Amino acid sequence: MAPADIKYPTDIDLLNRSREHLETAVDILWPHVPHTSHKLPYSAKKARKSYLKLAKSKKWTRANCRRAIGEQLRYIELVSKQLRKLSSQIPNHETLFPRWLRDRLAVIPAVYRQQKMMYDNNTHICEDRIVSLEQPHVRPIQRGKHPNPTEFGQKLHLLHRQQREQPEITVMHFVPDMKKQGGQYVKVTGHVKKVDVHDGRLVLADGNEIYFDDIKELEGELFEGLFETD
Repeated sequence: MAPADIKYPTDIDLLNRSREHLETAVDILWPHVPHTSHKLPYSAKKARKSYLKLAKSKKWTRANCRRAIGEQLRYIELVSKQLRKLSSQIPNHETLFPRWLRDRLAVIPAVYRQQKMMYDNNTHICEDRIVSLEQPHVRPIQRGKHPNPTEFGQKLHLLHRQQREQPEITVMHFVPDMKKQGGQYVKVTGHVKKVDVHDGRLVLADGNEIYFDDIKELEGELFEGLFETD
């Protein structure tokens, strides 16, 4: 398992996509079984609305995150049970799924177990934590303050989602000395204009460009309460 600078989704994004893949699997199997009940034991629209309520929120509080994660975990539990029920009625049901979906379905149970453990124990820490359904073997490079060594990646992802709102942030980053070897860390405060994931840089409204690799600390009202524990 190798560390890498991959997109680091928030827990709610990972759970939402897991639920959607499970619902897709149910959709595929549904025409092949007798219909004795509803296709899903919940409203898919309601489940998505629960996710979007947090995803589109301008400020994520710890309480709102925990509530939304708990709801998605419950939806995943319900749809997984339904999928197992349908699968038991169809011999070789896996052959009905496209390869990409089979790969995702193989990873989702581990994602669910990890997220449920963190939710139940009120923590953000998990050994060999899966952060990508497409690349479950990859781990994010750890950069953050104890006890949340991967908070930097989560903050960047949240910032990327909210960049249209141009939130104000404070960044401590390394500035090299152009005349001699070395440099120093400086703090700048400004509004985000763009989070350039492709080039790995933050662009502030004043034109200042800061590369992710040079950032030591990233703070702002947007992140308040996100990593608190009871």
